[in-house]
Amino acid sequence: MINAVTTLVGLGIEKLSQFFTNQQKQAEQGDNARVSIAVAQIAGWANEYLLLILTYPFISGFIPTLAPYTHEGFKQIALMPDWYIYLFSAMTSSVFGFTAYKRWRK
Repeated sequence: MINAVTTLVGLGIEKLSQFFTNQQKQAEQGDNARVSIAVAQIAGWANEYLLLILTYPFISGFIPTLAPYTHEGFKQIALMPDWYIYLFSAMTSSVFGFTAYKRWRK
């Protein structure tokens, strides 16, 4: 009789352990999915931001009231340290390259 009770308790504990293990795995998968969605949203936002930054000077150069500000902005960029220009260029290349890689992978 004690063996039967011990066996039942052992099975109960094993099932309970499996239940909690499965719950933990499901929670981790949900967390991973949320992180993936957040990364995709950030990458999408970064693309739009960089596209705006890169196209604004081209467009504003043709608007007479904005052209002087655009030219002054390029003068200011020329005064920036090289490391900053390289960092910005690398970041831009990384964002657009990551997006192109994701499209290519599909």
